[in-house]
Amino acid sequence: MLIRFWVQGYRCFRDRVHIDLSDRKNYKYGRECVRGDFLDKMIILGYNGAGKTSFGYAIVDIVSTVGGFGNDIGQRDPDCFLNKDSDTDRATFHYEFANKGSIITLEYA
Repeated sequence: MLIRFWVQGYRCFRDRVHIDLSDRKNYKYGRECVRGDFLDKMIILGYNGAGKTSFGYAIVDIVSTVGGFGNDIGQRDPDCFLNKDSDTDRATFHYEFANKGSIITLEYA
């Protein structure tokens, strides 16, 4: 289960943008959104052009990059993949998964 994710240098995200699904706070009005110690469901809100879709693409990048699936969503085109204002020539993706009490970390650029 994915518990943390961050991306940097990708599309509209020059700086690091992250999400922590273990930061469940006090969800007394949304118990259906919590499974065990982690958030199971969430909504990302933002203005048009804020990066909601890009953040979703970043999270599922692991499917095509590591999983070997051919569902390419334009990720290979450097003109739409990298952030033009970034100081680096690569985008970095960081995933943390919980698996049977262990944390598995995967990071690639």
